[in-house]
Amino acid sequence: MKHKWIVTAIICLFITTLSLTSFAEDSNAHRRDGNWWLNQSTDFKLSYLVGFLDGMGLGNDFSYWDLLISNDIKKQCYSYAIDSYTIYSNKYMSKVTDVKIVDGLNAFYSDSKNSRILVLNAVWLVVNGIAGTPQKDLDAMIEGWRNNSQN
Repeated sequence: MKHKWIVTAIICLFITTLSLTSFAEDSNAHRRDGNWWLNQSTDFKLSYLVGFLDGMGLGNDFSYWDLLISNDIKKQCYSYAIDSYTIYSNKYMSKVTDVKIVDGLNAFYSDSKNSRILVLNAVWLVVNGIAGTPQKDLDAMIEGWRNNSQN
């Protein structure tokens, strides 16, 4: 009887260890950073970017829907939210396509120092480059994201 209990305990410990290891691997596997990006097919990358760009529109809507309630402060905030989105999208997104962003991300992640930067942050860096942000400023932004993405 004691032998069965020891064998059962060892099996449970083994299964728990495997589960925890698998969980840790899964959490890294699902982190959408450069390591994840480089393992995707070109078709997937393009589809991902289409969804990303569509999501920007929904995010814009979320940023002001509540502000449509008719009081003066919310109306003023609504105006600021719309203006900000318009200014940024015109400056950073008007000259880009999903293909340009995919190519930019591929180039960006070809530098292994950028591998831990999340894709959503890398898109911001890529569109800054496309929009003509001076290289010195872009390099400082990239270094900042590298430092903040080490976890």
